[in-house]
Amino acid sequence: MLLLLYYSANSAATPVRVRHMEGITHGFLILPGLDGKTIAYGELDQVVGGKTGIVTTDTNFHFNDGSSFREITKFTQQSEFRLVTKLCRRVLLLPTRARPRSTRQPVT
Repeated sequence: MLLLLYYSANSAATPVRVRHMEGITHGFLILPGLDGKTIAYGELDQVVGGKTGIVTTDTNFHFNDGSSFREITKFTQQSEFRLVTKLCRRVLLLPTRARPRSTRQPVT
């Protein structure tokens, strides 16, 4: 069984002053559990829009249990960082139940 969860978050936090402009970034991520063992591998991509200057960060994690997490964040960085949008998607793999058997009888 596959379960998709989408949500969008709004932020009401205090603005953070820009000290260094964000730029293009690409990275490979490893997420350890509390015991130090790796529970997920991921990837991060960040680009800056040409005319708009909006920074888009796309973070993906693929967990060992088959589930995944993706977060896409867009923000501006003029004098302070301002969140434009944030979209998160979680894909959870739930245990599959036995499929029901067909109750149809063949037509003769």
